[in-house]
Amino acid sequence: MRSTLAVLGTFITVLFVSLPASAQMVCGTRTEIVNKLSDSYEEEQTSAGIARNGNLVEVFSSREGSW
Repeated sequence: MRSTLAVLGTFITVLFVSLPASAQMVCGTRTEIVNKLSDSYEEEQTSAGIARNGNLVEVFSSREGSW
């Protein structure tokens, strides 16, 4: 019984420790990314809002329809 609880406890610990973080990796500063979208794809911010978790969400699109 004791070894079963130890295995179960270890499994639960590994499960919760190995869950991925909710934050995404950023590949540059916001200014760099906005400049790249503008220069390479002629995209401009068309929408913005605050997600339920408090994060800023921005949508960039071009007249040609890319986003």
